[in-house]
Amino acid sequence: MNKNAEPKFYTLFAMLIFVTSVCSSMLGSRLMDISYIIPGATLVSGGILPFCISFVLLDIATNQYGYIRVKKIIMLVLICKVIMALFLYSMMQIRPATSFHYESSYQIVILMMFRAFWASFWGTLVSFYLNCYIFSKLYVSFYGRMLWLRCLVATTMGEIVFSLVSTPILFWGKLDIHHIFLLIFHNYGFKLIFEFASLPVIYLLVYLLNKYEMAFQISYSGFNPPHKKINAEI
Repeated sequence: MNKNAEPKFYTLFAMLIFVTSVCSSMLGSRLMDISYIIPGATLVSGGILPFCISFVLLDIATNQYGYIRVKKIIMLVLICKVIMALFLYSMMQIRPATSFHYESSYQIVILMMFRAFWASFWGTLVSFYLNCYIFSKLYVSFYGRMLWLRCLVATTMGEIVFSLVSTPILFWGKLDIHHIFLLIFHNYGFKLIFEFASLPVIYLLVYLLNKYEMAFQISYSGFNPPHKKINAEI
């Protein structure tokens, strides 16, 4: 086993987590009615689907690459979100061309997106780290077994924290308290359904990664883990 080996798909997972997280931020302020898909879900965030996918990818990456490596991915995602938010805001301060007739609409959309990036930043900061921490604790406690339980516990905790942190920041002053809590409730319900439904896909991807990914040692700082990587129960 080569401790210094670079996992083949680590960069791909980092890119996918970043893309889904950013898409979730960009679409987050658009509210949708998906009651024709899930009865009663009349108020959900437009970024709900890429958001759910980001947590699935985060669980798989944590399972395969360990807490330390995934913390680096989370930090890069946060840095990129800050850079994107600053670019959005700073570029909107430049005077538009006289021939551009959509400035007022553009200001509304971009500045709302700027607010969504900051709301997502704080939600991501807390929930992604919490998700990975809980997942890693359970990984060590169960010696790499019970993948389904690790995914469900870590994700349900991480996603509710994200909703409680980011939703009020994004929609405070835009929605009343009742609709903010309704949005949190509906979003969380969709996330739970998605997590349960995605378990077969998670197992398949973990199986494929265990089969085709190079072997390397996972390091857990402060977790007192086993000395070598234990493959998740498939």
